[in-house]
This record gives sequence, C-alpha cells and structure tokens, in this order.
Amino acid sequence: MNNLIFREEGGEKMRIRRNLLWISLVMLLVLCLFGVDVKTSSAVVSPAIMVIPQNTLDETLTKGETFTVSITTDYTGSDVWGYEFTLSYNASILHIEPLNKTDTWTGDGTEDTFNTTMKPVIEDSETVYVNDVPSTFYSITYEEGRIWFFPFAIPDPGDEVRVEYQYNIVNGDLITKDKADSARFAAGTFNNTLGTLSLTTAWFFYSTKPVNITSGPGIMANVTFTAVDYGISNITLGDDTRLIGWTDGGMGEAYDIINAKYNPDHIQHGYFSNKIPGDIDGDKDVDPFDFSAFRVAYGSKGPPQVPVPDPNYDLQADLDLDGDVDPFDFSTFRVNYGRLAPDP
Repeated sequence: MNNLIFREEGGEKMRIRRNLLWISLVMLLVLCLFGVDVKTSSAVVSPAIMVIPQNTLDETLTKGETFTVSITTDYTGSDVWGYEFTLSYNASILHIEPLNKTDTWTGDGTEDTFNTTMKPVIEDSETVYVNDVPSTFYSITYEEGRIWFFPFAIPDPGDEVRVEYQYNIVNGDLITKDKADSARFAAGTFNNTLGTLSLTTAWFFYSTKPVNITSGPGIMANVTFTAVDYGISNITLGDDTRLIGWTDGGMGEAYDIINAKYNPDHIQHGYFSNKIPGDIDGDKDVDPFDFSAFRVAYGSKGPPQVPVPDPNYDLQADLDLDGDVDPFDFSTFRVNYGRLAPDP
C-alpha cells in the first residue's frame, strides 16, 4: 500500500521526496567514507557439516525455478560410518518438489537389468516402456534405482527401453555402493506445509560391527528446492544432524564425530533470497521506505561478527551477509535503488 501511495503522489511532492532521499544518501555516503570498518568474519568451526552454497542470492530464481544445495562435511578422518540430517525451510518461499527424469537404453537380447541415473526413485512414480509400449513385466528396487525385467520379457536387440520417474533427495559421494555394497541410503520425506525434511540418513550396514568405513570430506546428500514466491528463507540443519564414526579399539563402537545438538558451532546453515538487494520491506522495489530501514540498521552488527545481534541489526540490510551493515552494503543498496522486481 505504501508503495502505491508513493507512486501516485503528485509531481512536485515526488521531486521533493526524491531530493530529500538523495540528500540522505549523500550524507550516509559521507559517513561511510569516514567510517569504513575492516571486515572480520568467522567461519564455521571444522570439522563441520555445511549447507553448500551457504548463501543462494539470486533474483532470477522466480516462481517455479529450482536450485540445489549440497549437505557436505569437511571431515578428513577415515572412520566415517554413517550420517543423518534434517532440514527446515520457509514453506511460503521454498518447496521441495519431485523432479522428473527420463532414462533410455537399448536392449541386446541378454541384458535384463538397467540402473536409473538418479536414485532413490520415488516409490510408484515410475513408468517403464519397451518400444513406447508400457511394460508391467519388471521389478524395481527404488533405493538403488535398479530395474529388472522378468526372464520372458528381456528386451530384444535394438528395443528401446525407457523409464520415466521422479526423484528429489539424492545421495552424495560420501557413503555409496561404489565404496562398499553394504552402503544404505534412506531419503527423508518432505512436508511443504510445515517446511521440513525428515531424517535423511546413510550408513554401512552391519550385523555386529561395521564391515566398511570411509574417509571424508564428501557430499552427504543433494537437496533441490523450488522457489514458490518472492522472499527469503533460512535452510536450517536440525539438531539431530550427525556425522557418525566407528572407533578402532576392541570390537569398536559408533560415536558422533559431529553432533548438531552439542556442537552447534560445527554446523553451517544455509540462506536463500530471490529479492532485489536492498528491498528490505519486501514490496518488490527499492524505495525510500527501504532506505529508512537501511539507515536504522546502518552500523549494527550480527552473527558472525557478534554472537548476539545488535538491536538494530537487520539481516536484510546486511546485503553481503558478513555480519554487519556497513559501507559495502550501502554501495550495493545505492546501485539497486529504484529497481523493480521482475514479474513472476
């Protein structure tokens, strides 16, 4: 509403407000020139579990566009046995949606097994074709994406085999069957009303003790989000996020290499924004109202500069997300002043 009022004001009043704004901008620029801070920021403590990239800032990600983050660890030890994590996000801005995939192969008369490119396959989402005719003479292992044709239905030489299916959460390269056939991966389920991804986990299966362990660093899993609106969202790893190791002594036992509940400084969460830099009030333009909010926040600090944010600190005014609102942020604000967001 304020933005509409601003746009509908008379010409003379508009000119006066613009002049006042530019005077304020110049005054703030002068303050910036005489108050440049040396930037200091602290990274997450290693070993860590991290959302990579940490910040997805892309105003081109309009409604329906997708992006992928990786849940990774920089741990370099050789005793990794398993991991688990949960995620939460702003469901009014982001969703986790099933993604469509098509794989094709050519039959040779003997091959009865085909492996999908992406896995795990979402259960009951697949349709298998042989020469464009749907087939029911197969079985599928969803976790491994393995399609096996019954002996009497093995595709003949030259037959086109095609499978259309859906996937969403994809295993990374840390714990995979390429390293040991005992590897297991279980993707969590997502709730786009609550904005949650339930426990996603991978481990080396064992009966009495692990048969296999592996080394980091590596990608635990990849998660693809769809932008459903204009705004911001944290991508937060849950307290039950863990990297699990196995000790060497005696029969050995599992232990937490990293535990988000007890080692929060070893956890790097993520952040998403498809807003125009400087659109602090979220009304799809950068105008005097945003400048007023920026001016209040100017000079304030928040994490990682200080553990407890200053009262005036506003993350949306911290345009480079380094933990303070300073001349570098003002420079970005000034460049974007007057811009309008593209239509969805």
